[in-house]
Amino acid sequence: MIFDDANLVANAGLVVPATLMARLGLEELINQTVRLVGRVGGSRPGRKVLTLVSAIVAGGSHIDHADVLRSGATRAVLPFRVMAPSTLGTFLRAFTFGHVRQLDAVIAEALRCAWRLGAGPGEETMTIDMDSTVCEVHGRQKQGAAYGYTRTLGYHPLLATCAETGEVLHARLRKGSSQRGAKRFVEELVARLRRAGAPAAMCLRADSGFWSHALVDTLARLGVGWSITVTINPAIRAAIEAIDHDAWVPITYPDGGEAAVAETTYTPGRVAGRSYRLVVRRSRLTAPAQQALWPDWRYHAFVTCATRRHQPGGMKGPTFGLSQQPVEAESSPTLGGTGLGGSSSDNAETVGHRQTGRVRQARRKGVRVQKPAVEPPQERDRLEPGGSGLGSSARPSRWATPTSDVMVDQEATVNACGVTVARLQGKSWAPTPSNG
Repeated sequence: MIFDDANLVANAGLVVPATLMARLGLEELINQTVRLVGRVGGSRPGRKVLTLVSAIVAGGSHIDHADVLRSGATRAVLPFRVMAPSTLGTFLRAFTFGHVRQLDAVIAEALRCAWRLGAGPGEETMTIDMDSTVCEVHGRQKQGAAYGYTRTLGYHPLLATCAETGEVLHARLRKGSSQRGAKRFVEELVARLRRAGAPAAMCLRADSGFWSHALVDTLARLGVGWSITVTINPAIRAAIEAIDHDAWVPITYPDGGEAAVAETTYTPGRVAGRSYRLVVRRSRLTAPAQQALWPDWRYHAFVTCATRRHQPGGMKGPTFGLSQQPVEAESSPTLGGTGLGGSSSDNAETVGHRQTGRVRQARRKGVRVQKPAVEPPQERDRLEPGGSGLGSSARPSRWATPTSDVMVDQEATVNACGVTVARLQGKSWAPTPSNG
């Protein structure tokens, strides 16, 4: 059946995204940002990108499916000229990785514009979910396609979404076998959200595939809270088994099972001066028909920088807010302790003086490299307009947690979920580039 009625719209649902494209001025934004000068098919990239996006929204999976936008009166509801599939193929072949990064800039600016128009997250704590996915492909000659841990041929991109709205905040395509890039991805994500006007308090959640001390250090430096699942290895299991029986707090669980939560302090054996707050949920089946199959407790554990908050009304179980306060390794596990363990000098040794590749290379060649001295906090470390809004946050040694005298010249100090953030009245903070 051929749809060729000139008075009907084949995909009327495109009216909504088409209106958004016009309100955000996406075609002009893409034309100004994506520069394909001197490359075949590089002129007027705005209408070509929007044609591809609209075809995907309409359910297209191949370039030829863009023809659906030229059927009937569909093109009349779109705020751009629809391009032919052959033109789109020439356009895509002109791209390099640098042009993909230009599209990243377009997405970041579109997010900022949308939030400025009222679609932002508000002033409440923003919860970010970071995860990877597997995009299966069926061509062995596709660039970057590889077999990963799922033994599926495809790509392995990273995604970050807003837990409250499901909005995709950032994405990065990786080859199918890649497990790298989480640290840089988080740095780009936080910078994008700060520029867009994200609230001062943010919390990132991730599964055990992202658990690493490097990621925790990065999040602490950026002033972002975190809750990351950990694998139940022998050290984690030993910490769980040491929890007192009376410390488990029952929680609501579906019929046929029971569950409880508790917490303790986890101290990694290979990293000196660190302790993490470990929150554990245990569950098991209670129905007689199933209990014989799984009679033992099953555990789900995660480390977090959150602290418990006592709320009125008799709320059952622990509730959590963000905090960047360290946990001393010798302190007893309580609901109030959290975060990175050890003193600032310990963290300075493990984080602040981490050698760069050039320093290691120079030492391999026998060149003596003197380690720079740690500078004390300076006036420049204070929060200033146009800065990251993080001040000295949780950086080790010279980036130590700011004291009250650092905040004295500010008009307002906001305590958002335990993270103290200073800001001027009526103004927001934009990020500054990180030194890595």
